[in-house]
Amino acid sequence: MERVAPETARELLLAEITPVSGAIECDVQKALGRVLSRDCHAPLDNPPFDRSPLDGFALRSADTTEASAGRPVRLSVAATVFAGSRYQGVLGAGEAVKIMTGAPIPEGADCVIGKEEAALENGGGERETPLVVISRPVSHHENYVFRGEDIQKGTLLFPAGTPLKSGHLGVLASMGFQKVPVRRLPVIGLFVTGDELAPLGTPPRPPTAPPPHTP
Repeated sequence: MERVAPETARELLLAEITPVSGAIECDVQKALGRVLSRDCHAPLDNPPFDRSPLDGFALRSADTTEASAGRPVRLSVAATVFAGSRYQGVLGAGEAVKIMTGAPIPEGADCVIGKEEAALENGGGERETPLVVISRPVSHHENYVFRGEDIQKGTLLFPAGTPLKSGHLGVLASMGFQKVPVRRLPVIGLFVTGDELAPLGTPPRPPTAPPPHTP
């Protein structure tokens, strides 16, 4: 072939290329730039439980039906739940739990009100249960993130052939992947020729005289 267009040359080269065979399990921390060798599905729900999307108070919406600025309701604060912990009991009528962003919503609660819309009061003494003051009705499932709302178990996360970038690795790590299946890296050989080439670190040398011309 002569005078082949670059696009045609590229197509001819790609037609002779086959994907690297074989796969390995690679640590997520070392998988940047690697290519998935098979589909990756979510092994669990994300979030794995019903959770709060903000700092505030988890409560029963039924307890706030009559709440207003003129006649607020007061609920006993049974506990404080941080992200990574869980309220062990079942929230009853007239109770609330102070909750942090990402923490599991207690059993019995069906909504969360942000801390900016609530006020804390002392229950009447240093040892009394504190009260949270609610000045409006809170809707059922308001500020409520359901289990699996972001990603459901079994969902295809990334198909085989995906080049892994930092965003992919973040998702895989958040889903509990310690290792990911990736294609083996290709083995590349480089062969160079030319009188003008010199090894790395060698000072350039002046051109030498060409050999005598032979008819």
